Amino acid sequence: AKTYRSYLMENNLLVTLDEKMKGNPNIQNIIGAPVLLHKIFSKINEKSQFYNKKGSNEILCATFKERSEQMKKLKGLGLEKLYIHTDGWGKNGYDNDHPYILPPCEQAGGWDGLKDFADTCRELGYVFAVHDQYRDYYYDSPVFDKNKAITNADGSNPYCSIWDGGEHTYLCSSFALGFVKKTYDELAEHNIDIQGAYLDVFAIMQGDECFHEEHPATREESIAFRAKCFDYLNEKGLI
Repeated sequence: AKTYRSYLMENNLLVTLDEKMKGNPNIQNIIGAPVLLHKIFSKINEKSQFYNKKGSNEILCATFKERSEQMKKLKGLGLEKLYIHTDGWGKNGYDNDHPYILPPCEQAGGWDGLKDFADTCRELGYVFAVHDQYRDYYYDSPVFDKNKAITNADGSNPYCSIWDGGEHTYLCSSFALGFVKKTYDELAEHNIDIQGAYLDVFAIMQGDECFHEEHPATREESIAFRAKCFDYLNEKGLI
């Protein structure tokens, strides 16, 4: 980390936390705030490695209303600051349907329930944030188009079936920002007060190399495409 920091300083690329807060003052809201990780809905596809043939593969952990009441209780107990990381809030729950998971989980309360939960968090002075993903590209997603998938040098596509949503490939990073805008524009249209977003795996996985003739991308370009997604949400004031 120190070596990387030195590299950034030498190349005039370092952005300090103070500088980040000048660009997005909302970041100040998480200084000193614990992180609460919770899940709304889980639905495990039969092709997933987590699928349990003898057990339940569909679990409603809590409705949006139930979570709202829990947040009020925490406030009443004296917890002044909180960053709320919300998993499984989309139509089919955690790790399903990416890169487009709307509408919000109907079993948990749908659009109205999500709005109430987000509004409650704002009223309590808590940061309401969501888990989101724009790399795993599920075959069951309503927006799946194989032509937008990462293409290997031999013309094949990557394959994975580990996670809850089952079979998927990977979305070429060049399309990620378009889907980010689609999701957050739709949330804004429904007046959902999103204050933070966790774009899963973008900062963990290596850059993706794509050989598709219509949208080739180097690993370096892939990382740059991911950065544009973070920049877009940051400019909207999301943490």
